[in-house]
Amino acid sequence: MQILDMKQTEYTPKIFLDPENNIFEFYGESYPENTFEFYEPLLQWFEEFFQQKRDVTLSMELTYLNSSSLKSFFDIFEILNKSVLLYNSIIKVLWIYDYENDISLEVGKNMDEDFIHVTMEFIQKSDA
Repeated sequence: MQILDMKQTEYTPKIFLDPENNIFEFYGESYPENTFEFYEPLLQWFEEFFQQKRDVTLSMELTYLNSSSLKSFFDIFEILNKSVLLYNSIIKVLWIYDYENDISLEVGKNMDEDFIHVTMEFIQKSDA
C-alpha cells in the first residue's frame, strides 16, 4: 500500500498513513468545505488496507470536528471495527486530547462506546 499523506490546512487535519513503518497519525481540526470530497480518498484507502488482518495503532489528536467530519470519522471507525470482527485485527486508537478541550474528549468517549471492538486509550496532552 502507498503512503497516504494529506497536508494540514486551516480547515483540514494532517493525516499521515505509512503502513510500512506502522505510522498512522491524525492531527488538527476538521471542518472542510466539502467533507465528502476531502475524506473520500482516506475512506477508500482504509477500505483497501483493512481487507485482511491488520494490527495497528492510530494516533488521533483532533481538536475540533464539525458534524460532517464527525460522520466521516464514524465511517472510519466502522471500517476499523469491521476489521476486528472479520479478521481478528488488533486495532488501538490513541485519542490525544487537551485537558481544556472537553468536547474532544467527549467525542473520543462516544467513539469508544459506539465501536467496542476498537481499543481506545485516552491520553491527556501535557503542556510541557
